[in-house]
Amino acid sequence: MDEYYFIVKITVSGRRFFLIWNAEYESVFLTDDKKDILVFTNLFNLTSYAKTKGIDLDYRITPYDLDNITVTVETLDCKEIVEKWNIISDLALTAGLEFSGEDKRYNAIYDKLFFGCNLPTMKHHSYTPEWSAEEIAEINRILAEGAELCRHVLM
Repeated sequence: MDEYYFIVKITVSGRRFFLIWNAEYESVFLTDDKKDILVFTNLFNLTSYAKTKGIDLDYRITPYDLDNITVTVETLDCKEIVEKWNIISDLALTAGLEFSGEDKRYNAIYDKLFFGCNLPTMKHHSYTPEWSAEEIAEINRILAEGAELCRHVLM
């Protein structure tokens, strides 16, 4: 079975980090022999590494800006939040760290966000979630925790 590798750029604390994400199995980032996530500070080093290891990359870069994560009812973009939530979950999984976004008590919030993405493959009418102040606060808390987790892992 072919494996699919993608370039992810995470911006946190004003710094850019490049990682290789493997979409197979559990959606994890590439690690070294010590199981530390491979983190590159520039694209050249990442692509050079991939070439020496024979890794077939998809060269489209998927960016995640974790410096601008605070949302309000007016600015909440379900797709953007779900994408950030998912990439933080994958980073936590790869690093063996806990992320409260994976806690079942937040499933209802995640589900509202997910269905609010209105993905073309979903067979439902357009859905625009309504958010309480408490839910917005929880989303902001989860994203802030995720940004801190990324700082811990990447810096």
